Amino acid sequence: MTGKWIRVNKTPVLDLRYRVSGLFEGNTYEFRVFAENIAGISEPSLTSDPIKATRAITKPGPPGNLKLKDWSKSHADICWTKPTRDGGSPILGYVIEAQKSGTAQWDRINKDLVKMCAYRVPGLIEGLEYRLRVRATNKVGDSEPRELPQTILAKDILVPPEVVVDVSCRDSVTVRAGQIISLITRVKGRPDPEITWTKDARALPRDKRTQMNNNYPLCELIIDDAVRSDYGKYAIVAKNSSGQAQATILVNVLDTPGACQNIKVAYVTKKSCMVSWENPEDNGGTEITQYIIECRQPSQRGWTVVSNDCTKRLIKAPLTESCEYFFRVSAENKIGAGPPTETKTPVLAVDPIEKPGEPIDFHISEIGKTFCFLKWKKPDYDGGSRNLGYHIEKKPKEADEWERLHKGAIKETYFMADRCIENQIYQFRVQTKNEGGESNWVTTGPRLQIESGADFSKLLITGARRTDSGKYAVTASNNAGTCSAHAKIIVLDRPGPIRDLKISGITNDRCHLAWEIPEDDGGCDIYNYIIEKCETKRGVWSVHSNAVITNKAKVTRLIEGNGYMFRVRAENKMGSGPAVQSEGIVAGTQFSVPGAPEAPEVIKIAKEEMTVQWSEPEKDGGKPITGYLLEKREEHAVKWSPVNKDPIPGTRFTVTGLLPLHEYQYRVKAVNEIGISNPSKASRAITAKDAVGMLLIIITKSTVTLGWTKPVSDGGAPIIGYVVEMRAQGSVKKGEDGWKRCNVAAQLIICEFTVTSLDENLVYEFRVSAQNQVGMSLPCNLEGEEAPPPPPPPPVIEEEEKPEPEKEVWNAYTTVKGLTVSISGLKEGKRYKFRVAAKNTMGLSLFTETRDPVEIKEQMCKLCLIKH
Repeated sequence: MTGKWIRVNKTPVLDLRYRVSGLFEGNTYEFRVFAENIAGISEPSLTSDPIKATRAITKPGPPGNLKLKDWSKSHADICWTKPTRDGGSPILGYVIEAQKSGTAQWDRINKDLVKMCAYRVPGLIEGLEYRLRVRATNKVGDSEPRELPQTILAKDILVPPEVVVDVSCRDSVTVRAGQIISLITRVKGRPDPEITWTKDARALPRDKRTQMNNNYPLCELIIDDAVRSDYGKYAIVAKNSSGQAQATILVNVLDTPGACQNIKVAYVTKKSCMVSWENPEDNGGTEITQYIIECRQPSQRGWTVVSNDCTKRLIKAPLTESCEYFFRVSAENKIGAGPPTETKTPVLAVDPIEKPGEPIDFHISEIGKTFCFLKWKKPDYDGGSRNLGYHIEKKPKEADEWERLHKGAIKETYFMADRCIENQIYQFRVQTKNEGGESNWVTTGPRLQIESGADFSKLLITGARRTDSGKYAVTASNNAGTCSAHAKIIVLDRPGPIRDLKISGITNDRCHLAWEIPEDDGGCDIYNYIIEKCETKRGVWSVHSNAVITNKAKVTRLIEGNGYMFRVRAENKMGSGPAVQSEGIVAGTQFSVPGAPEAPEVIKIAKEEMTVQWSEPEKDGGKPITGYLLEKREEHAVKWSPVNKDPIPGTRFTVTGLLPLHEYQYRVKAVNEIGISNPSKASRAITAKDAVGMLLIIITKSTVTLGWTKPVSDGGAPIIGYVVEMRAQGSVKKGEDGWKRCNVAAQLIICEFTVTSLDENLVYEFRVSAQNQVGMSLPCNLEGEEAPPPPPPPPVIEEEEKPEPEKEVWNAYTTVKGLTVSISGLKEGKRYKFRVAAKNTMGLSLFTETRDPVEIKEQMCKLCLIKH
């Protein structure tokens, strides 16, 4: 209490009561009253008792909007809203009461106050009717009840299940491996349905990664850390006493592809092989974009990529002759590359090996009591392998089974068959073996047997060969005379190889084949020829035609730009002969546009013009080059502009109309009857300005003294020196310009230089360039180059006895850092030889000597002014 009185009303109050506002809750107040009339204000009344300012508290109002949400045979769900007034005290909760039909008693349902505005009334008895009401409670007490308008009959509501897939899962769900699969559905039905999830028509097992959350109406299946095997058709089945319903969701888990299958290596040669494979069983849920093919040799650990962008299931892999290789293939999709599939055994890069021919001239060269010494010759055909071996077997004449006489294979063409039984008759046989297989057996005993009697003679040739064909004669003679008879024998066999296979008329989609018939037709008419073709990049042979009856054919349906090989074999009634293979060709026209020339070179320069020179392209496309098209552009420009409209017949052209001090680049195209080539590479950028002028001052048989004038423009920076270059005519190698710098040791400052050590038999070209801080100018060539004067004719030397050669004594003269040196102290009339060696921290190189001795004498110089 402050003890200070405060007037409450400003104007007199006519009533005997007044509402005082502006009090503070919790404070204690006292009041007194004054009466007032015309005469004035009375004395104050007695002070009232102290009164504490507190809120007035009453019971709350009844809850509002009581509704029945749901019910069944055992419970009912109701909800309501808060009362409009709380009675001055917060609502502590609600009381729910129920009344059975036929009674007047209301029973409280909840022991504890219900905090929420919703409640499930449990414990209903099926078949009875109930009335429900709710009261709000504060600290003063319970409110008046709010009764549910309708009665409730305790029974189940039967609603068949209904399943609706969430829009995020409708149709299909696609995730990457490692992500979460979330399948969301909404299920309705009365009573609450039983939920079952299946995958591919099988019950979904529960594990650590799988969660099934059934919070009706929301039912969710969650699979953590998805793997590729989780893909499939998922179904949710909702079932209750009223029926069942289901919905399906397709789930695709994207992952890297599986391993490729059935990898094979075929058509192995010394240079290449064909690797093929089949698609993986699982593509990872998305299309395979490419395959990665790798190889390694057995001695290597690392793999080398053959191709990482192959889109077919077949590739031609390059090999190094006589090396072994393993291969592996992996499929790749947009997720990444799958595991590789490797070949189990290495392949050897050698040409394919076939079965060898039969041994030749197999016979018994020596017979003993217990042994036979066998000999034979190598077969004519080794099957493409030099690694030949032989198998030897024997058997007694009357026996049925053959016995191997050795282990493994023997390399020699002879064999000692021992452990034979004396007086026992044996047969022996031999066969050839290589990596391609084994030949037919060759048995001992002569192929040719003659049996004669009193009235007959019989010739028997076993194992007939084509070479046995011919005319045979038999002659019988006695004391009365002789008589002969002849027989012509033809041994039929397959035809021999065709001859002189040629390819002509190659176009974009066809070509012509022609050949000569085989020398040997096999003893019977050739029915037809078989033509096969092979795309070089695939390495697979296919029959183009097996019904060609002439010795020429037209092959069509070629693909332009593809390489092809062909092979032809003749066929008669005995079969087809060996194939003859052609060289490779490329389908396309015989003629093409020329190749691109080399980058052009600017050889002369002025303020408003330049002379550009280029060389002819290496390939003219099969047709003569008719001219060239020259183009120019300023250095930083994008578009090239033509210099000439009509083709230039030569390889040099002067470009006029240039802007001084502008930089230009040039390129050139070659033209023939077929068309225009690709452009050459651009020349280096050249500035249009006057170059250095050069003149020739003095020339001798081994030196040339050059002089020149300063350039008109120094490019905005002082000239710091000059570079002199030379080249000998006829010594330029292909791909080089041949220019060599003369002043290597030091930078030239003056406009004069002497070139020494020239060969008097050669013709030289010279050029000089000016240099500033930015770089080198375009070189100025010396026009009208002249060679040093020819040497005088050699003196006639009379024949005389040659003295013994003097012993050479070498004296060290000096060590220099440049490439030239002046030698003094020589005596006139004497002959000297010189030699030079290079030296570094490791020591001296070998010496290089002058070819002939040099005689010291005074030389006369010729003054020759060429250009000024």
